[in-house]
Amino acid sequence: MKKNYLLLLFFFISFEIFAENVELKIILQDGIEYTESFDKDSKSITLVSKGNFRLKELTDIQGLEQFENLTNFCMYFFQYKGNYSFLKKIKNLKDLGLIRCGAETLNFLEDLTLLENCELELDFAKENQKSIETIDVNLEKLKYIKKITINNRMSHIPPFVKVKNKPELLLDTTNIKNLNKKDFKYAKQYSVIKSLNPNPQWYFEKYYKSCIPNNTPTKPSYMIRLK
Repeated sequence: MKKNYLLLLFFFISFEIFAENVELKIILQDGIEYTESFDKDSKSITLVSKGNFRLKELTDIQGLEQFENLTNFCMYFFQYKGNYSFLKKIKNLKDLGLIRCGAETLNFLEDLTLLENCELELDFAKENQKSIETIDVNLEKLKYIKKITINNRMSHIPPFVKVKNKPELLLDTTNIKNLNKKDFKYAKQYSVIKSLNPNPQWYFEKYYKSCIPNNTPTKPSYMIRLK
């Protein structure tokens, strides 16, 4: 028993010695910087804005190119007005989550070519809301995309064009009152559209009623299949 304990202890000590940690530098406005340390072989990294730092706007994240195995990256509670250019430094990014982070545009998605799953709950400034809902975002390069989640109360279908691979689209449909021709054009690019809010009589029903199974249950994950 003692021998096994010693071997286990040796294993953990060896792991700590040989594990290589590297630092991410978080750069905020007014020259404020701080670092976060992660294992260089990390496949998943989550950054959460800390305490009083949430009052400061993020300007850059440096060091992401060091993580060659990184495929999952999430950020929470960062004020931000840039184009998320630092995301392009993650060479194998497949899963992205930006929760309660600032954004002025969705065009940063266009160059994330390996992206499979994307979850966005962004803090849009009121002056940017209209442009975000109307300016096309070309997803032609995202050949592996499987699921897009937009947990914002947009008034129209997100203006993604040239969407490949017929992914799922999950939306907060609370503020979608009227659909126009562009909405239908955008919607037909997806295999399935799911409403994130519990509103089973969503507005697609009157246009795609024949596509909705009669036994569709009334629940928040109400599903509408498009032809």
